[in-house]
Amino acid sequence: INPGNSGGPLLDSNGSLIGVNTAIASPSGAFAGVGFALPIDAVKGIVEQIVRFGEVTRPVMGLVLAPDGSLAQLLGPEVLRAWERNASTTDVPASGGVLILSVVKDGPADAAGARGTTRDPSSDDVRVGDVVVRLGDAPVRDSSDLYRALDELRGGDDVQVRVRRGAEGREITLDMVMGEKVTRFGPT
Repeated sequence: INPGNSGGPLLDSNGSLIGVNTAIASPSGAFAGVGFALPIDAVKGIVEQIVRFGEVTRPVMGLVLAPDGSLAQLLGPEVLRAWERNASTTDVPASGGVLILSVVKDGPADAAGARGTTRDPSSDDVRVGDVVVRLGDAPVRDSSDLYRALDELRGGDDVQVRVRRGAEGREITLDMVMGEKVTRFGPT
């Protein structure tokens, strides 16, 4: 993606629009590397909202999430085996889901009772927060699954969020009302 091409169309070999170029990861700093683009389906929804309403509204949970793969590192194999035994969401492995690092105060997840990851001040041990394994009917194996499920929701939607909690990984369901983030375009 050369300078000025960000925001430009991404075409397939037939000339069909398949996305919008957004960024490039270049280890050398040159204009060669891995390019990233928004898929056209995501772009269509955003453009439609801008044209109709002059703004884009996205659902929010009020969470800060850990990078994918963090959970297995934090828990280790013994705890993961215990979590596997207690898992009722069988389509999400014990090492799957999305770990909650922190919960935004007074946000939707806070109101629903979600718990973030903490550190015990006396022992310095990490206490793993809730792990999201299902959002509504959608299994959440990683952050991509979570974002896809969020794309189907709107601010104000009431949704059940299944999480694994505690040293045993017991599953509980939180009832959450989605918040919303509004981005406005044009004159204010």
